[in-house]
Amino acid sequence: MKKASGSERRIFPRKTLIVKKMTLAEISIGEPGVPRMHYVYINDVSEKGIRISTDIPLPSRKVIHLKLHLDTPVLIPAKVQWKKELGISNYTYGLEFTMAAESLQDIAKLMEWATPYFERASFHINSTIHLTTGLREPNDTLYAYIKTISPLRMELTSHRELPENRPFEITFSLAKALTPCVTRVQVLYQKDDSGDDAHPGDEHSLAIILEFLDPEAVKNHLIEALAEYPSM
Repeated sequence: MKKASGSERRIFPRKTLIVKKMTLAEISIGEPGVPRMHYVYINDVSEKGIRISTDIPLPSRKVIHLKLHLDTPVLIPAKVQWKKELGISNYTYGLEFTMAAESLQDIAKLMEWATPYFERASFHINSTIHLTTGLREPNDTLYAYIKTISPLRMELTSHRELPENRPFEITFSLAKALTPCVTRVQVLYQKDDSGDDAHPGDEHSLAIILEFLDPEAVKNHLIEALAEYPSM
């Protein structure tokens, strides 16, 4: 595949967007000819390629012309980089865009179309991380079990109650290798989640939902996380 030029890299910053959306697509193999219409399930897209699931076998050595019927149809040539057969007539493919000059605008349209789906996506983390809040002192840290996160909200459990009457700032990172995310939040929901088997004197567990007031910062952190850990 031809490497992207400097101008192409500026058009397409490094990011992967989770979509999880079914759409109609016209697929032709080799030179554009009579396409076959199929439903394809778009798992995710990036500036370099797309992961789809469909019911037809695709060859790995020929250029595939993929016309996706989105709000505005886009036509993008690509090649199969990997294939996973999930059952009879059930395939998932990783397609790499050929980056042909005439397809760059359609790739940009695809990324623009995918962005709102990514912003509504929720990712299951199910891991304990530390949050720096500065509520009690400048580097005040609490440990929280993160259940899910999206660019808009974080669902977590913690043993510490958080203030419900005012926004505050938190710093967190989903992995040590990532740049920490700094964002303002406010508590949307907070309730004792200790359960009926809790005993007097036990440390209470609180179920908390935080709303991000700087969703762009969180979105960028999630994009970085997905680039490093695609299976997240």
